Amino acid sequence: MVTIAHISDTHLGHRPTTGVKFEWIEERKIRLIENDFYDAWKKILKEISDRKDEIDLIIHAGDLFDSPWDRNPHPPPEVARELVYKTLKEFFEETKIPMVVIDGNHGSFMGYRSSTLDTLKIVFEDYIFAATTWDLRTALIKKIPLKFKIKDTNIYAFPYINPDILRKSQATELFNAWIVNIQKPEIGEGPNIAVAHGMILDNTLNKRILELDYDYIALGHNHKMEKLSENAWYAGSTERWRFDEYEDEKGFLIVQVEEGEKPLIRKIPIKSLRPMIVDKIKIDTNDTPETIKNTVLSKVAEHGLQYGWDPFTAARVKVVFEGRTLMSSLWKINSMLEYLRKQLFEDNKFNIAQFVWDWKNVEKTWAAPAYIAEEKEYLIEDPEKDFKEFLKTQKIEEGYDIDLLVKLAAKAIKEALGKPSEDKISKEVQKVSEKTPKKEIKRVVPKKGTLDEFF
Repeated sequence: MVTIAHISDTHLGHRPTTGVKFEWIEERKIRLIENDFYDAWKKILKEISDRKDEIDLIIHAGDLFDSPWDRNPHPPPEVARELVYKTLKEFFEETKIPMVVIDGNHGSFMGYRSSTLDTLKIVFEDYIFAATTWDLRTALIKKIPLKFKIKDTNIYAFPYINPDILRKSQATELFNAWIVNIQKPEIGEGPNIAVAHGMILDNTLNKRILELDYDYIALGHNHKMEKLSENAWYAGSTERWRFDEYEDEKGFLIVQVEEGEKPLIRKIPIKSLRPMIVDKIKIDTNDTPETIKNTVLSKVAEHGLQYGWDPFTAARVKVVFEGRTLMSSLWKINSMLEYLRKQLFEDNKFNIAQFVWDWKNVEKTWAAPAYIAEEKEYLIEDPEKDFKEFLKTQKIEEGYDIDLLVKLAAKAIKEALGKPSEDKISKEVQKVSEKTPKKEIKRVVPKKGTLDEFF
């Protein structure tokens, strides 16, 4: 039997910038919220260190660092790397517990043949067993397993691989065959543990891994701590990376694994001092920027966030608006919220580190001022006739249905003076576009590549 600490998605060096108060935790080194990820990392190492007589092995299932990734090609902040080297040096000296870590979709330089894990292999060669995306590439090409033997335990590594890369390089079947034929567990040779970074939801976790007889599958990529199957678990992220994680339990798993037996799972929670708050606010077309501002401030008061600034406990706040608003009012409300955020950040009596809002659940609608309805007969007596006279002054290309254009324009004018029907107008536009001559578009078909070109 082997007892492992399963951790994942530490995202060290994560520096959110959207709606964040610019403040240093450590001057010119560590920013707000970034420090929360470092604190979670140190707390987890401390929890494991306190259980050093119980835990045999640490498995990190990917995304040790937050960058580089597809939206940020830059390496991790220097302070993140310094922290990892310093804390792991102290940890290994005290505990002597080895660690297996794989590449996730964060932390690997896909534009170069290198990973942020490469240096860890060198610095901690006696304790770190790292499997990078490039190690996986080599294993696929040479048709050899990517595994480690540690304390009579077999660890099978499945670093993150973008399924589009496999598809473009025509290597999907190669990958499938490699999983089933080469990475299959060795029955009777001790506990067999797979570690993978991916999810079924986004097609980054190959289902064949779940079908093989591993005694435990340590998963990363999903930031929610949860069970995928009896022998497959996500440890979840150690800190809240996005607002949709505000209710998620954070921490790591302690897992007892014995060959041929069901794994025993224990959740070890890690608490953050920083609140993360998501408030829903109902609005309608009668609401003004002022009434909405007052509602937001009342929510701030409800959470007790107006009693003094503390960089370690300042809340991350998101307001999700629901209901309806006028398109003509939307930009005014956004301007008000921008100004309100500035006030919240500049006034140190508010304990708020991040303030953002979301309009996705709001229906945006049009409405004309009342005076237009009264004047429309005076302004435009006959929309069809007036527009037809207007077209005579314009140079119209062949291929257009003039009568249809006139009807469309008249309908649009009438709708604009009342309440426009976007569906009706789009259908009329579609009719016009179908009658409009189309230019031929030349398409370029990329040539098929190889594994070396794309991966």
